[in-house]
Amino acid sequence: PMDVKSPHPLDLEQTRAKDAAKAIGTSCDKALADAAKKAIARLRSSGLLVTLVYGAKKEKEHTRIVDALASHLKPGAKPMDLVKDLTTKDSATLRYENARAEAYLVWLARFADAAKAES
Repeated sequence: PMDVKSPHPLDLEQTRAKDAAKAIGTSCDKALADAAKKAIARLRSSGLLVTLVYGAKKEKEHTRIVDALASHLKPGAKPMDLVKDLTTKDSATLRYENARAEAYLVWLARFADAAKAES
């Protein structure tokens, strides 16, 4: 068997978990934990573009979630900039980014729940 070394020290799940933990921090209130769960539901029912637009225009908890999501998908990006970028892409790219977003939001919700329980 070949010993293949990744050029990246973390795999995708580790990177998602690390980014989500950083976005949530050590404490989280119920509103933020609920916003993280709602973002997953919105993503599954309406897609990434709607989730980003909705969160960018909502209360601070939703904004914090989509800011973290946008930055995870494209480092340094703001939600509405990411929306503009994604509207120029093909449907395969949008489906791929939607799947990446869902995987990240699941981690974000997990960390929010854990931080909420601790605070």
